Amino acid sequence: MALLATVAVLAAVILPNMGVQPTAPPAIAGGFLQTQNGNITDGASNRAFQNFYFNTDDIRVALAQTWGKLAQLYKDEPMVAGFDLLNEPGFGETAPATTSHLLAKFYAEATRKIRAAGAKQIIFFEPSIFWSGLGVDTGPTPGFTQDTNIVFSPHLYGEAITMDSDWPIPPLVGLERQFMLAERVAEQDGDVPVWPGEYGKWGEDQDVIDWVNRYAVAEDDHLIGSAYWVWKQACGDPQNGIGPVGDALIMQNCAGPSEIPPKTDILNVLSRAYPQSAPGTLTSLTSSGSTFKMTGTTDTPGCGLTVWVPSSAELDLKSSGITDLDPQSVSGGWLVTGCADGEYSLSNG
Repeated sequence: MALLATVAVLAAVILPNMGVQPTAPPAIAGGFLQTQNGNITDGASNRAFQNFYFNTDDIRVALAQTWGKLAQLYKDEPMVAGFDLLNEPGFGETAPATTSHLLAKFYAEATRKIRAAGAKQIIFFEPSIFWSGLGVDTGPTPGFTQDTNIVFSPHLYGEAITMDSDWPIPPLVGLERQFMLAERVAEQDGDVPVWPGEYGKWGEDQDVIDWVNRYAVAEDDHLIGSAYWVWKQACGDPQNGIGPVGDALIMQNCAGPSEIPPKTDILNVLSRAYPQSAPGTLTSLTSSGSTFKMTGTTDTPGCGLTVWVPSSAELDLKSSGITDLDPQSVSGGWLVTGCADGEYSLSNG
């Protein structure tokens, strides 16, 4: 019964939000505003989230219980890094403060169920869909859990698909500023890590690659990673609409059997050099292709340094505070390992 209730609420919440991009300027559809770069914010979707937040027919509790069942199934699965509790939660029919409070209650319930099942993986929690649409939101009420293995995972679309992207004014929340706002929310929740679960941009090729390069610099400045939206989407996917190609990193030819090359310019940015793990704390990182420089500090000597470098050529590594430096050639590039003590640095190029 719990699973059926969960499926019902997910259908009620998700299906109305599977918006189709309009071909006309912003207009009123069914009494609600419809925009060029967003889904239809319709009454059915808002009512579905309202019922969810206020636990109508125990649907919020049912979803938390379902997370517990999934955690029981996958707690020992090494391919499951964590659980993202709810994607871009809607805001219902109440004030944002109420939504934040009730969203936090759900996150607390789901977290308890996951841990009670014995799952130790990361729990990812998101702010409401306001963040994707406006570039800012309060996030769930701080302190919803004492669990320490949690990560704040907003979707960072500033200057990409936020509502102000089409307005003839400077952005309300710029690409770089959204990182600062995300860190501010994370600090309120006990200074938890930030890992954006989505980012991306669409439009003219040069605009896209310029935006992606700026995003990469901001990532490195803030020493975080992210998940690019999206790797691949099938032809006819509602978020793509009907067109000749499936517009993702890995392109799909929707008009014939021939293959379309992937977006290598974006992939080159995404595959740039980065530390997969590092002893202690990273203090700085700059990276472009195979050229990078990173610094860190550790109070305890450790050999957990592993750095990915995409290059077919021999590396020109320079280091300080690192011993047993060992570059190993692997498919597509190099994995560089070593041991660090105190303040250390590593660079290539």
